[in-house]
Amino acid sequence: EQRFAQAVALARTALAAELPGALHAFARFQLGRGELAQAQPLLAEARRLLVEARGDGAKVLLARVHQDEGDLASSQGQLQIAAQSYALAIDVLGEREHGDDLETVEPSRRLAATLARTGRAAEACELLAQLVELLEAAQGGAHPSVGVVLSDLATATWAMGKADEVEPLYRRALSMLEPRPEGVELYLANVLTQLGSLALYGKNERLEEAQRLYHRALAITEVMLGKEHPEVATLFKHLAVAHMKAEELERAEPLARAALRIEDRFDASGFRALNAASILGSILFQRGQHAAAVPLLERTVRGLTAAQAPANVLGPIEQQLAEAKSKAAR
Repeated sequence: EQRFAQAVALARTALAAELPGALHAFARFQLGRGELAQAQPLLAEARRLLVEARGDGAKVLLARVHQDEGDLASSQGQLQIAAQSYALAIDVLGEREHGDDLETVEPSRRLAATLARTGRAAEACELLAQLVELLEAAQGGAHPSVGVVLSDLATATWAMGKADEVEPLYRRALSMLEPRPEGVELYLANVLTQLGSLALYGKNERLEEAQRLYHRALAITEVMLGKEHPEVATLFKHLAVAHMKAEELERAEPLARAALRIEDRFDASGFRALNAASILGSILFQRGQHAAAVPLLERTVRGLTAAQAPANVLGPIEQQLAEAKSKAAR
């Protein structure tokens, strides 16, 4: 941090042309540390300096600043501002005299994801379909980068409710990511996870396939993110549900316990932890351990009630809690 601050100070006094780049580098460092409040003014100052700058290099840097401002806004739930920032990044790159169209891919992917989150999934799908065409023409149809955008397109298509079109898109993405996973490992893990969820929660339940896909995703995620990461907990929860549905409760329980332990470390009152508590409570209930299930189900009901969860989510857990209390009392 001290070195970045010194670089900015030096640029202010002697190297004015280097100041936008120094500010951006310092902002990126702060973003990486999660220091959003410190990053925001650095990005804003860099943007003000670059707006009037000439040359393709300055425009590329300005686009990156806009993209980082979009990421910052998105992390704070300011999705409209995020979408505007990503759109500005794309527009700035389009103003260059010379440049590679592929540089628009990242801000376009971020814009599409933001559109999907704000109820504009159809626009997201249209944008992502254009990116797929661009990448296929530039890098070939089987390139991993095409697979990454196809996975985005599958997610946006799912948000549109077009369930029948989702799995073929994820399988196309998988066919491109599997042969060359270097650098796209987490995208591959995400595709495996989504295919596992389609097998587990879809119309035609395929429990063995779901377990196999989740285990593959888990192996990658543990290597890339560590064994105590919340994404690992998510996969533990999916696997616990898959084993519970297969009536393999002795295998489901330790997975659910591990998931709850990890989630509680990060946010014990959050929905992710409540979900883990609910899964473990259901497993214990089915194993006849009703007294042990009661506090977990009570915790889930309290949290969901406070969050004003809909009746179709809260009702079944309340019913299971009532049954657990009755059976425990006997």
